[in-house]
Order: sequence, then structure tokens, then C-alpha cells
Amino acid sequence: MLIGIPITNFNRKEMYVCIRLPLVQGGTISFLVPTLAILNLPQWQCPAPEVLEQMSHENRTELWQIRMRELSGAIAVSALFQVIVGFGGKRLLIIKSVA
Repeated sequence: MLIGIPITNFNRKEMYVCIRLPLVQGGTISFLVPTLAILNLPQWQCPAPEVLEQMSHENRTELWQIRMRELSGAIAVSALFQVIVGFGGKRLLIIKSVA
């Protein structure tokens, strides 16, 4: 069955063999605006330079890592929401209600 299939026609080969290649996905810019909005909240403003100078290296590192944890959690929750909406078939209903 695979003998007559050209190697250059990869989509047909996938159809006959019933395999799918994994999706390679890079970063997305769709999370940039919410990330900037979260970082501009008053609770995430940088402390004064005098306060930063008095902090130890470990405290400054923890201050930065808290922000990264908050952002990565927000991105993970929003991605999970997109997965649930996509697999649940609710995307069309949401698009109709928005448009």
C-alpha cells in the first residue's frame, strides 16, 4: 500500500498510515496584552530604588519569581479555558454571541 505513495506528498501518507505528526507550537503574542495589564497593577509595581538596595539578593530574586509564578499561572488557566472551549465545541456559540 505504501509503495505507490510519493514521499513528497506527506498528507496522503498520513492518511494511509493513520499517523499524525505532533504539533510544534511556539510562543504566542496573544498573551502579551494581558501580561502587561497584570504587570501594571499597583500591587506589582517595582519598589523604590532605595528599598531594592536594602534587599538581599535572595529577596530580590523572590520578588521577581513571585511575578513570574503569577503570570505563568494566569497563562496556564487561560490556556486551559481555551482547551475546554475548543474541545467542548462552544467556540461557535461564543463567536456568535460576540459578533
